[in-house]
Amino acid sequence: MRFVNVSFEEAAPYLAQAMGDDAKAIEAQVKNGEADCYKAGQAYFLMRVETLFNGVKELVLVAIAGRNVAELRHDLVTIAKAVGAGSIRWHTTSKLAAKERYFMRFFADLEPQLTEKVYKVRVNYGE
Repeated sequence: MRFVNVSFEEAAPYLAQAMGDDAKAIEAQVKNGEADCYKAGQAYFLMRVETLFNGVKELVLVAIAGRNVAELRHDLVTIAKAVGAGSIRWHTTSKLAAKERYFMRFFADLEPQLTEKVYKVRVNYGE
């Protein structure tokens, strides 16, 4: 499915719950060009690419909301590889335990690793 870049203003109402108390800081990241909002089908995504201390890039899923997100899993891996990211990371909180379990199943074959309630999957596994 095609990811279309959209404005923060369009995506924010859909991503409000996922952004929680960090909405203002996340909005600033988008306005500063550090993160981007996308729509794919009936889902909205807020993503950024980070370069880690070792020089490896990582695609960070900052906020996700909408329907049929599971259908976009392979597209997210493709996007990560296209931007040169070796992994995908997403943050969650204990308040979102159901969503946490969902993402664990979503990326199960890529072996998510829990570190401080931050999950990461390698997208270049076996290459």
